[in-house]
Amino acid sequence: MTYRKLERDEWNRLKPIFEVEEWPLPKESLSMVAIAEDDDGRIHGLLCGQFQLHAEPLWIRPESKGAVTFRGLASVIAAEVLRIKDHLPEGAAVYFITGIDNVGKLAEPLGFQPLEEKVWRLEVR
Repeated sequence: MTYRKLERDEWNRLKPIFEVEEWPLPKESLSMVAIAEDDDGRIHGLLCGQFQLHAEPLWIRPESKGAVTFRGLASVIAAEVLRIKDHLPEGAAVYFITGIDNVGKLAEPLGFQPLEEKVWRLEVR
């Protein structure tokens, strides 16, 4: 098994897999794909690295709490995302990550849905 990056001119090799799985094809300009292929070039596995929009950090000056709201700030981000949505990959989403339940609940009226999945982070330096 050979592991390597799928080159842009090979992107069409993903289509049959993504169609069967009913996944949206990642946008080439915002993604990278690692594949595992055999000596005949058959793909046996893949992992997509995709840039995802996420809304963080949230900071409000202590003396401005109450005057500045998460809803007000998040509505600006949401409006901008809607403005550029045609340039985003199909199925794109904005993620809001917090460990504080009551802050997470503030995102729900804006359309954010809580996920059961855990989030892992790799800091790139």
